[in-house]
Amino acid sequence: MTSSIPKISVLLPTYRQPEFLVLAIRDLTVQVYPKDCWELVVVDDGSRDRSAEIALMTAEHDIAVTIKRLPQGGRYSHAKIFNELLRLASPDSSVFIHVEDVRLLPNFLLAHAKWHQTNDRFLVTGPMCEGPAETFDPSACSRWPLMQMSGVTSMAYRCCFQAIFAKSMSYSRLLLNDLTKNGDFQPFDSLMTGWGYHETEFSFRATLAGAICIYDVECGTYHPGHSVRDEVRYRRIDRTLMQSEGTADNVKFLCEKHGLPMLPEWRVGEPIESPSPISAEWRSEHDF
Repeated sequence: MTSSIPKISVLLPTYRQPEFLVLAIRDLTVQVYPKDCWELVVVDDGSRDRSAEIALMTAEHDIAVTIKRLPQGGRYSHAKIFNELLRLASPDSSVFIHVEDVRLLPNFLLAHAKWHQTNDRFLVTGPMCEGPAETFDPSACSRWPLMQMSGVTSMAYRCCFQAIFAKSMSYSRLLLNDLTKNGDFQPFDSLMTGWGYHETEFSFRATLAGAICIYDVECGTYHPGHSVRDEVRYRRIDRTLMQSEGTADNVKFLCEKHGLPMLPEWRVGEPIESPSPISAEWRSEHDF
């Protein structure tokens, strides 16, 4: 259990989307979380543009930033990129938060940190709200049923490992260490290729190690839709094909690896009390 405000590493992968990268970093620079208590780590997957330089120019000078640009043409899997982000993170960080091409509310880091201040075994996510206009309404998330409990209103729920989003996912160093005890620092399975489910496999192993999955409304993000030009012409991505092939391959891999006949169905979450976002300790120590 973390007794004081956690030091956070924010992990952000990017590929040929400088406009979304600028918005995400701007949202991070106005977080209410103390700037000396978090860092930003960016891995650029071989973009043929100025994404890495743009990230540096966008971030404020008083925020610690680490950027690595991978060789062009590599098209690394998400799992390998996530492992590289973790490898580059500060050894002083006790909490890791993943984000991607999303918009964030000013209390996003604080919303995640409050859980890890109370329990090192939480794996936290939030709704990914999508739509033509920016919104942080959790009902705009496809997993809104997780938040509906027969009329019971709650800000947070215990949830199935399948509900964990890589675009809003956090966990403690202690939990990370439990998943890498064999000395091979590959917390995300690098044999998983293509689109998606790398965070699902990670989350499944985390639950086997005793993690409790939490779905918190306050940890929500907004994911802007990509146009055909963004996806096909500019980023050279056929998302429909990626999702179809990636889902089939990675779900099969995950089930065979862990001896599962199939992935369990999503289930409606169990309401859980959300910790106070800012304790008296935090206020006195950091002038909130």
